Amino acid sequence: MSSDRHDSQQEEGFPRPKTRVGLFLDYENIRRSIEHHFSPPPTPQVLCEKLFEMAGKFGHVLMANAYGDWSISTTDPREFRRRQIEPRLVLTKENGDDRTDITLSLDAIETLYRQPELDVYVIVSGDSDFHDLLQRLRRSGKRVVVCGARSDTGRELIRGADRFIALEELMGVRTGRAAQPVEWETYDWSGFIILIRDLDRKLNFVGLRYVATKVLNPHNCGLSDRAQKQELLNRAIDQKIIEPYQVENIEEGGEPVSACRLNTGHDLVREVLSREEGGTTSSPAPEVTIEPEVPETTDAPGEAEVPAPTRSYHSSVNGDDLGRPGENTD
Repeated sequence: MSSDRHDSQQEEGFPRPKTRVGLFLDYENIRRSIEHHFSPPPTPQVLCEKLFEMAGKFGHVLMANAYGDWSISTTDPREFRRRQIEPRLVLTKENGDDRTDITLSLDAIETLYRQPELDVYVIVSGDSDFHDLLQRLRRSGKRVVVCGARSDTGRELIRGADRFIALEELMGVRTGRAAQPVEWETYDWSGFIILIRDLDRKLNFVGLRYVATKVLNPHNCGLSDRAQKQELLNRAIDQKIIEPYQVENIEEGGEPVSACRLNTGHDLVREVLSREEGGTTSSPAPEVTIEPEVPETTDAPGEAEVPAPTRSYHSSVNGDDLGRPGENTD
């Protein structure tokens, strides 16, 4: 695969005068990567400008779409339109499932037939669910560029593209520092307990995979490293702070979804909730942002369904179902 260098005015293998480009931005996926890993995070305005400039180096940008649930986002979609990227509204399901990957894929396939003159597809996302889309586009003779956070983009997606561009390098920002060891003996569980309580109030159920891959972040649990977030859930189950259970997957007819609920009979849980609800906490409760759950299907951490809430379930939290700690996705 070619280098992901993108500083030239004309990329090798992509002749500018005749090449037409389409830009497809999975904003929900990229927003999560930025919030979890970028320090300082770029603004949506800067993100749009950098992405459009990057796409323009492969040819003439004929179309550019950004997919997100603007009804719950703090980002003003008009900022995208001002920078020549059309915002597309994709509402999430009641359980928090994100549909941006499905809508983006359908639009790309429709574009393949409606605008056959499009030569290059730039997919901005680290979601490995796009692997099949990439293969379909390349079989149709199209060139495919993937741009995503290096830490969140699976190897299969990178290998499936003609060119991969690391979002970190494109934006010229540094990612968070290497994770520091966690002092679990003195870890403050207050933020985590309040987080699960608030999620339980807002969602029909709280999926374990959803919490592990989409919700936990430095702002609500003090952790950014995936392995540490997985260990946090392990310890919460071990200490009976949360109780795992299964929810029937009625809508898709698939395997049951593993969920969790707060163990309100636990002494620490009662203490934290009593203190917080009584208004005696020394600091405000962490704000809960409901982020959509996107299934992941490759060897990147967090790809598989979490199994039943038995001891075998808990063992799997340390392995494939919530990602392998320390696995390098590059």
